Parts: sequence; C-alpha cells; structure tokens
Amino acid sequence: MTQKITVIHLEDNAYDYELANARLKQSRFDVTSIRVEAEDEYRNALQRYDPDVVLLDYTLPRFTCMDALEIAVTEYPLVPVLIVTGSINEEIAVSLMKAGAWDYILKGNLIRLGPAIHSAIEKKEILQEKRVAEEALRTSEKKYRDLVDNAIVGIVQSTFDGKILYANQSAADIFGFESAEELMQEKAQARYANPADREEIVNIAQKSGKVSFYETAGLTRDGTIVQLLMSGTFESNVFSGMLLDITKNKQDQKEHMRLMTAITQADECIMITDPEGTIEYVNPSFERTSGYSRSEVLGKKPSILRSGKLSIEFYDELWGTISQGKPWHGHFINKRKDGTLYEEEASVNPITDDSGAIINYVAVKRDVTREMDLQSQMDQIKKMESIGQLAGGVAHDFNNILQAIMSHAQLVLSYPMQEDEKKSELEEIVKATGKGAALTRQLLAFSRKQALQSVALHIDTVIQQLNKMLRRLIGENIVISLQLQPDIKAVLADPGQIEQIIVNLCVNARDAMPHGGTINIRAENTFLDEDFCRLYPWASHGLHVQLTVSDSGTGIPPEIVEHIFEPFFTTKEPGKGTGLGLSTVYGIVKQHNGIINVHSETGKGTAFAVYLPAIETEHRLEGEIPTTVSGGHETILVVEDEEEIRDVCRIILGKAGYETLFASNGDEAIALFKKHADTIDLLFTDVILPGISGVEVYQQCRIIKTDIPVLFVSGYSADIKEIEKIIKQGIPLLHKPYSREELLQRIRILLDNRSDENK
Repeated sequence: MTQKITVIHLEDNAYDYELANARLKQSRFDVTSIRVEAEDEYRNALQRYDPDVVLLDYTLPRFTCMDALEIAVTEYPLVPVLIVTGSINEEIAVSLMKAGAWDYILKGNLIRLGPAIHSAIEKKEILQEKRVAEEALRTSEKKYRDLVDNAIVGIVQSTFDGKILYANQSAADIFGFESAEELMQEKAQARYANPADREEIVNIAQKSGKVSFYETAGLTRDGTIVQLLMSGTFESNVFSGMLLDITKNKQDQKEHMRLMTAITQADECIMITDPEGTIEYVNPSFERTSGYSRSEVLGKKPSILRSGKLSIEFYDELWGTISQGKPWHGHFINKRKDGTLYEEEASVNPITDDSGAIINYVAVKRDVTREMDLQSQMDQIKKMESIGQLAGGVAHDFNNILQAIMSHAQLVLSYPMQEDEKKSELEEIVKATGKGAALTRQLLAFSRKQALQSVALHIDTVIQQLNKMLRRLIGENIVISLQLQPDIKAVLADPGQIEQIIVNLCVNARDAMPHGGTINIRAENTFLDEDFCRLYPWASHGLHVQLTVSDSGTGIPPEIVEHIFEPFFTTKEPGKGTGLGLSTVYGIVKQHNGIINVHSETGKGTAFAVYLPAIETEHRLEGEIPTTVSGGHETILVVEDEEEIRDVCRIILGKAGYETLFASNGDEAIALFKKHADTIDLLFTDVILPGISGVEVYQQCRIIKTDIPVLFVSGYSADIKEIEKIIKQGIPLLHKPYSREELLQRIRILLDNRSDENK
C-alpha cells in the first residue's frame, strides 16, 4: 500500500532530483514532488503546499542549505527536514543536526532515503500528538487555574505548620484581605476564631485523608467572626481545602427557624394554598381548632371546612378579590371535623413572585367563637340591665298605687259589715292587690332592686323542705329525683329568694313535660376554675354551690334559648304565663353574685345550672315575726312622700291607738324630729324621698336621739347595697305593698324591744 506524501526538494541538479523521486517511488510512496532552486520559490512552495517532508541539498549556488534549514525550522517546526547531499564531513553533519535537521542522506546511498522519510513522518506524527497533548494540558491547566482563581468558594493550600502556599481571591474576600497575596502572608491558624478547630481539621484529614463539611468560625482581618463550611484533602503534608462562607445562610436559617417557630406556636390558624386553592401547609393551631390533622387536609381544598351557613356569593366575592392580587378580610362560620361550628376572623393575602404572578395564598385566621359568645352574653346583659332599670322604676310607682289600694281595702274590711257580698268583693280587691304585689316582687327580683335579707343557708335543706310542696305543685305524672351531695357548703342568701329560684325552675320544667317525665334536682359543691371564669368574666374564682334543675322534656330550640331570661318573653299561650319566671330567677341569681347558664337539646331536655359563692361561716340576720296584731299609745313619725299612703297610715295607726306625726320629705322629717324628739318613739320612713333619703333622715335622727328605733319601707331601692348593709346591722325593712297586719306587727315588735332594753 503506497503512502501519499508531498515533498519540497531544494535541488539545483535535475538528475539528482529525478534519482531521489525514483527512490521514493520504490519505497512505496505516492509522491507529489516540487523542485525549487531559489529562496523565493522555496518560501512560496512551503506556504502553498504544506509539505510532509523537505529535502535540502547542501551545496546550492544561490541559496545556502543553512538558510533554508532555518526558514523551515522557524516557520514550520513540525515539518521534517532531511539533508540530501553528495558529501559532507562529520562536523558539518553535526552542525546541521543541531540547527534542526532531522537526518542526512548521502546521494551515493539513496537507498536510505525511503526509510529515513518513513521514520521522519512517524516522528512527526508523534511530535504532533505530543504537541496536541501539551497544548491540551496547557489549556486544561489554564482552565483549572482560572477556575480556582475565580471560584466563588475560597480555596487555600497550607502546610501542616500553617504556612499558606496558595489562596484564591474568594478566600481573600472571605477573610477581608484585598488580595490573595496579602492573605498568603498570614498563618492559617490566625484565621480561625478558635485555633483548636484547625488542629481538629488537620487531625481528621491526616487520619482519613480528607475532611468533609466541617463547620467552623473564621476570623476576618478586622476581627469579625464569619461562619465557614470547610472540605479538603491532606496529601504530602499539604492541606488543600475549600471554604464556603455560610454566615448569611446561618442568619437566614435562624430567621427561618424563628419564623417557623412563630408560625408553629401562633394561636392563629395559618393555612397556605397554591394558586388553585389546594392546601399545602397548615400549622398546629389549625389542627387544634378544626380537629383535622395536617395529613387529612394537605392536598384538599379549604371548602372542607364549609358549614353551609355562608352563601355561594360570599365565597365568590372572596375568590374574586384575592385572584386579583388584593388582600381579603372577613368573618367565617366554619365546621370542625366533629361537626360543631366555630367562627373565625380571617385575612387572606396573595403571595406573588417577581413578575407579579400569584404563587400562593396565605390565610391567617383567629378563632373568635368564645369572643362572639361573650359579646352575645354581654349584649344580653346590657339589654337585661336596661329592661331591669325600667322594671324597677315601674315597680316603684306601682307599689305605691298597690299600697294605697290594699290599705284602704283592709281598712274597710276592718269595719263592721252586714253585707257579706260587699265584704267578699273587698276581699277580692285585697287578693288581687296581693297578686299585683307578687308581680312587682318578680319585677324587682329581675331588676335586682330588692333588698335581700340574707342568712347563711344550706341549699340542700331548702330543697328538702320544699320537696312535699313541689310534689303537690308539679303533679303526679312527673317524678322528682333529688341528688344532694353530703357536706354541701353554705351560701349567703335570702331564703325566700332561693325558694323562688327552685320553684320557678321546677314549674318551668313541668311545663316542658306535658305528658310526664322526670325532674332532677341536684346540689353539690363545685370549684370554678380559670377556664370557667374566662367563659363567664363576671364569675368569681373559687368554691361555689351548684344547683342544677334538669328535665326530660321537649328541650328549647336554639333560636329561643337566647331570649328565655328576658322579661315578659314566653312561648305559652296568652293567659298561661307572665314571662317573668325565668327572668326572676336570672335577677335573683345575679343579685346573689351568682351565675346561671342553660344547656338544652331539642327532644332531649333542658338543664339549668345555678352557681352561688360558698361561705365558711353561718349567721342569722332576722328573727321570727309574731302573728298577733296589737296597737299602742306611742308616738310615731311617719315620713312618706305619697299623700294617699300618708292618709291611710294616719287612719291605720290612729285606729290602733298610736299618736302620729307626718312629713312628706326628709328635711321636713328632721325638723319635726328636732322639735318633738322627746316624745317620738319610732321613725317609720320610706327609703326613697324627695331630697335627702330615708337612710340619711335616720342617721340625722340618731344624732339627736341615739336609741330611736326605725322601720324602713320601700317598693324600690335606688341604693340597694346601702340598704342591704343596714339590714345586716339588724334594721328591718318592710316591702310595699304591705298589709295592715304586717305594718302593725313590725311596729309593735320594734316598740316592745325598745321597752325591754330600757328596763
């Protein structure tokens, strides 16, 4: 197989040129040969033909072999140059080889020409491959050097004793040096905030040959501490390491951890969704509030919480707002996993990328169910207070009217009568007046404007005393079950008022069971903790006595429960109830500083729970009133602003034998008392008077006559706490409308007690 080659032959003898070509063909070369004689021909041929071999004759007439050799070696160093000459001595041959000739062949021995060219071409190929490899190596080394010098991570080489052999610019930047050369003047140990870290790194690298992702604190030129992540190898007593400044990452990580901790520990529910509304994250507060675990809602839509209480338009408006990139604020009524409803104040904010495209929605929601309940309760209390003020004011005037009617009717009844029919009519007037008085007492109890005559009371005792009466009142088709805990604590309460609570609750329970059932009356000690007081902010923390009256009746619909304590609210038929039963209970409980709540389910019954503060000591505040009626001859100062009541008192007391003085206001009363103090035996005064109150009148009179007894009367008290304080001191109070007998009994008791004290 022939080999194609291009040969430039610098030869002035045509015969020698032809001999050389013939010899090459015999050596299996397909030769393209160009003969040149002058320098310009030589140069043009080199440039034009890119020869595989150059053959030079040593002896030339116009152009020397050495000049031709220099041109080829300088400009075409990889082209083999062979000297073909007639004769040269050894010294010339050596000089030519030193100048760059690859070989020389004598014209008398052209048989070597073919093998010499074969050898030169092989050598050329080897040199070319080597040149390519060297160039590639140089290129690779340059790339590596550029990569190392310009790497974004710091790269450092140091010896075991800490001499820095190499550092790139990033390493210099990390440690606050302007150049790598400046850093290389430092000891490696000086750039560690804790030099012991370097010793540990070197020890690890010596044992295993490398160190990976070692966190350490570096020290910059100005003393600032930076957090570093280091990896490297240890070879031939040289540590080659890479440094990554993770200071910002650490700060970001801490900030991220703080943010995640805040989100995780937040009381607010936090939900993150993708742009289509699919849930991607919820925090623990969401799990606690909704009852759903994270795994149960991830990948779901927020509609899993819908309660059905909000319209489709509500959700359309929400999505219409946030899908436009605007925040939304509103109020949700949602449903927990267990089916119970809860309310949330919420804000939903779109999260956008740098281009403004929405990538997430973040909802922050706060459970306001308790707050809404409390607000509802507070609104109810305010409404009840307003109604109570009105009821108390009405009761005041109504009691005065009833007092006049009752007193006149009883006066007429006290006269001898022959017509029984007229007498019975008068008795009906008195009876009707008593019903009106009971109605006003309910109004006063509701409005908490009635003075309490409190004693240390055991509720279980009151229940047992009422048991027989309750069974008659309730009826035979209803079973009354008593569940009374032993050792029930005492409460400070008005016995009559507590009886009224029990009776009203039992009657209410009876009416809820028209076809019979069971009433459970339970009394027990209970402790109201902080959780309970958070639900009922007006409750007092500590030991209470709990009275619970429950029934197995029809229950109360939810829409009615919130109205049941309102006065005059009733679901009964006209004429079947006044609507004051539960409102009276509510007022009595509140006046005793207690709490009442109700739990009811339609078809499952109702339970009313009353909580009254327990006390440790017992004391009685008032003795028994005798039933006999008698008069006397003492002088009584009557202070009453209603003329009709003054007139009837004049008749009642006069017929009983008493001397009377009358005043229509406080100032007039004090003036009369000063004038007749020696003869006045008793002060009978209304609490509410024009100008100064009856209490102030009594206090002024006591200055003049310290042992003057007093009987207060009131149909309504504007300062109920002050009156209760006086009652606790043993001063009696008579409620309007009072009967003739009750008035005379009270007066007689006070006058007799005074006489006994003076003996």
